[in-house]
Amino acid sequence: RRAGEPWGIDMISLGTGPFASEQRSKPRIAVHASAEVTIGEQRTTTWVYDISASGAHMTRVPGAQLSALCKFDLPGYGVVAASVVRVEPDSFAVTFPPDPQLNAFMDDPEVVLERLRAAAN
Repeated sequence: RRAGEPWGIDMISLGTGPFASEQRSKPRIAVHASAEVTIGEQRTTTWVYDISASGAHMTRVPGAQLSALCKFDLPGYGVVAASVVRVEPDSFAVTFPPDPQLNAFMDDPEVVLERLRAAAN
């Protein structure tokens, strides 16, 4: 890429774009529901914008720093280990390690959405 040229879609699809390390390999499920996340010793309720078998995007919580390890409580599945890959002023994103069971759980977006929303009520 030369200075002043935009990133091409072919570069992004090959995983060489500006945020290749945090691109999800699985489809995102827009949930807009609350969930529990633990970073260090602090357990906090957060608002999840979207989730997939490879990660989640949610409102920022105390301790959310790049590369921080955390635990994400996924209703109907259990606790998932995660690593913070992006931090913004009002949100952060985590990645989950590859897990065939989590992949299978995320195969039905309607079920995932239903479980997350039910847990929030």
